[in-house]
Amino acid sequence: MLEAAGFTQIDGPNVRIKGVGLGAPYVVTDADGGRWVILIGGPFVRYRGGLNSTDAVWRTLGQAHALRGAGERVLVLTSDVPRRRTEFDQAIRAAGPDALHDVIDVFDGDALERLAAYAAGERRGARLLVTRQSHRARSTSSPSSPVARCSSMRARPRARSIA
Repeated sequence: MLEAAGFTQIDGPNVRIKGVGLGAPYVVTDADGGRWVILIGGPFVRYRGGLNSTDAVWRTLGQAHALRGAGERVLVLTSDVPRRRTEFDQAIRAAGPDALHDVIDVFDGDALERLAAYAAGERRGARLLVTRQSHRARSTSSPSSPVARCSSMRARPRARSIA
């Protein structure tokens, strides 16, 4: 995916970052020669994958803060982003662009386009988390999807007073 996005140099997997004491899955170079550290946010599985567990969110935020402290720009690739307004979403948003530049759901429709913009040298402000709209669209047949649950809910009869 990183190669398809157009990054000019891809180092990895498991690149040691000097002065930080940790490794990153990939380090890539954009068209302007800028360096980006790529972190993988959580496991790439369907059930509670991505950034939907306490361990995954805090591990990713800790690594991102350490890397940003060393002056690195951090992109996080994940298989799923937390639902809006959950404690995981709030933690990532609270860390903001001081911790990581962007979080990209690789299954989102515009993931490659967003990566391509960074590969071309774009450095505008962090977007921090994609919307779940495209995520909902691809999983509407799933009974656990919010859209499927809402459309399958039946109106409850209103309680009547006995007066």
